[in-house]
Amino acid sequence: MDLFESTSLINAATFKELKWHIRPRKEWIHIIIYTTFFCLVGFLGIIFGNSLIAVMGFFIGIGLGVINPWLTLKRLNRLELKRIQEIEGISEIKQTVSFDDDKIKIVTPSTGSQVFMEYRLIDRLVETENLYALFTKENLLILVNKLHLIQEQSHEEFLVFIKEKCKTARIGK
Repeated sequence: MDLFESTSLINAATFKELKWHIRPRKEWIHIIIYTTFFCLVGFLGIIFGNSLIAVMGFFIGIGLGVINPWLTLKRLNRLELKRIQEIEGISEIKQTVSFDDDKIKIVTPSTGSQVFMEYRLIDRLVETENLYALFTKENLLILVNKLHLIQEQSHEEFLVFIKEKCKTARIGK
């Protein structure tokens, strides 16, 4: 028996809403470390009077910390949308995700696929304005549309249920 069920559309709006969450946390940590390092190099260049090192350090730091994430996120979103278009021949995919005591069931009517996933595989839960996004360690995405959760269950009950089933998952906004 399904305890929770939701139907979601995976399309451009979905990727736009999730754009800052799609990149794995490990990559964000690397970006922050490299940006900090090169900005520190730029700052040291100023202190020691070497303007070339200062300019290069700040330029590389800003490039890694601001420009690179922005460009790569846009590219990743476009790539995912192209994959959907190529595989499905349509610009959006409808999925139904249901949760029971033992597993998560993901049904994609356009392909006729039905996938079952264990809760232990969920590594991260992100809540946005309209979605709950569950990510695996390998960044596989499972979407739960807040508006389409079965009406008898509240969002708080869903979150309590997911936190109970996915004990090791990180919860974020």
